[in-house]
Amino acid sequence: PKHCGHCGKLNLRGAGNCIECNAHLHARVDYGALTDALVWTYLFEEIGLPLLCNNSRVSFLDVVAILPVVRTYQRIDELGHDFFRLQCYFVTHYIYVLSDWGRHMVHRELFEEEFLFLLLNLGQVTSMEDPELIGEFIQCLRIFGVSSVDSTIWPLIHDAMLFLLKLEQHCTGQAVWAKPNDTPYDRYHTAYCAAIGLMSYSFLPHPEAGQGRLSHPVPRAFQVRRAS
Repeated sequence: PKHCGHCGKLNLRGAGNCIECNAHLHARVDYGALTDALVWTYLFEEIGLPLLCNNSRVSFLDVVAILPVVRTYQRIDELGHDFFRLQCYFVTHYIYVLSDWGRHMVHRELFEEEFLFLLLNLGQVTSMEDPELIGEFIQCLRIFGVSSVDSTIWPLIHDAMLFLLKLEQHCTGQAVWAKPNDTPYDRYHTAYCAAIGLMSYSFLPHPEAGQGRLSHPVPRAFQVRRAS
């Protein structure tokens, strides 16, 4: 179904205008499916196993090849809450696979769309009081090299980290950010995401020309730029 970014109404597939407010409806990118595709092709490549989809082999770079057409990110008032969250998870997991899950720093000028989205929407996810997204946004901005020397950006990260600490204290003060009735997995994942937003980071150096054989693999961010 098509979600109306104006009034929030779910409309039947194929509808051109919202049945509730008559606003023009736009097709939505399936960011949930794209996130799954990115993560699973990355993981199968890591363990050296072929990934088959509809009897065809699919690689990480096959998924990356379609990304230029979906990297026009939208605001929450354009997408609605649920679709916006899916878009947020796509952006953070895109940065995770590019950086080998935080192993390498990613140059912000190479992925300006994602950097600006994270920067402009950190306040939004904080106002949503979502510790998982807050933690992932902070970690991804750190992967982009943001630190306390970035005087215009760091206060935003600092405020988000303070919010995570206050929320943890509100939720019992025992490294718990989840609701008491959440499943064990939800409690684990929420705590994990909040914790990664509070950690300090160091990264492996990027490969330099003429260094000879490297002791670690070339970061996927370099592979993606070469492929594009």
